[in-house]
Amino acid sequence: TQDDWQIGTPSGVTVYDPAGAHSGTKAWANDLGLTGWDGLYKNLAQSWLEAPVVDCTGARNVRLKFWRYLTVERSTYDQAAVFVNGTLVWRNAAGADHRDTGWTQVTLDISAYADGQREVRVRFELQSDDSVTFGGWAIDDLALVGDASDVTPPTVLKSYPMNQQT
Repeated sequence: TQDDWQIGTPSGVTVYDPAGAHSGTKAWANDLGLTGWDGLYKNLAQSWLEAPVVDCTGARNVRLKFWRYLTVERSTYDQAAVFVNGTLVWRNAAGADHRDTGWTQVTLDISAYADGQREVRVRFELQSDDSVTFGGWAIDDLALVGDASDVTPPTVLKSYPMNQQT
């Protein structure tokens, strides 16, 4: 399969891709449309992007927050998914193609998989069939946010601004 995850400035080379990052200049994405690339994920491809491990030992009510620009065929054909510690926490719907037309902020409650855990892994996946393709994932400003054990206000446990390679 093809690994087309890239970090850089989105080019907006197709109508399915952002013309820039959500903030700053860089984002992680499937096929940014850079020189030699067309901005679309490939047929029969399976690829993933995994964030570095985050320690959530002293945290509760952990949420995964990020900005996405996602265009993908309905999950009957192509699956865009988010996993936390190997457990599926989000997948595109089966009833219609998923076409963000701008950057969309997403917050997922991952407390069942992250609260009190020493190692939390977040993974974005894309698996395609053998026909129609779109732009795929673009991810920016990823953060795990939770409440410290003795503190009520939420705190950022780990943030990945995407404007630097981490």
